[in-house]
Amino acid sequence: MDDADNSIPNPFMDQPELLANFQSQGLSLRDLVVLSGAHTLGYSRCVFYRDRLYNETGSLDPTYAAALDERCPPAGDDEALASLDDTPTTVDTDYYQGITQGRALLHTDQQLYLGDGGDSDALVQYYAESPDKFWEDFGAAMLKLGGLSPLTGEDGEVREDCRVVNRG
Repeated sequence: MDDADNSIPNPFMDQPELLANFQSQGLSLRDLVVLSGAHTLGYSRCVFYRDRLYNETGSLDPTYAAALDERCPPAGDDEALASLDDTPTTVDTDYYQGITQGRALLHTDQQLYLGDGGDSDALVQYYAESPDKFWEDFGAAMLKLGGLSPLTGEDGEVREDCRVVNRG
C-alpha cells in the first residue's frame, strides 16, 4: 500500500508535486493534463474535497462552493459525494471548461489551471476548446500509461477494485 501511495498522485498535491510524480513515471505535463481529463467521469467523497471547499475560496466559484457546502459540511459526513464535473456520466471536455471557471472539485484538478498563463493553463484551455484533440491525446496517453508495466504474479496484482486487494 505504501508503494501505491507513493507512486499514485493524491488529491492534495500541488502542481509541482503532480508534475514530479508524473515525470518519475516517464510522463509529461501534457500527459498529466490530458490523463486528468478522466475526471470527466465520476464522483469524489467529501473527505477528498473538504479542504479545497473551506480553505481555497479564492479559486472556487462562489455559486459552485455554495452547492458543495450543502453536501459537505466542515466536519463529518466524509462519504458525501459530489460529481467531478457537471456531466459525471459523460466523457466530454466539460471537466476542462469547469476548471477554467473555478469549478474544479479537487485541489489537484484546480492545480492544472492556476490562471498564471503557464504551460498547464494553456493545455487546459486547449482541451476545453478542442474535444477532438482531447480524444486523440487521451488515447495516446492511455497507451503510454498502459505501458508502465504493473507488477503482476508474485510481485503484485492488477486490482479489480483499486481500494481492495483481490481475493484468492
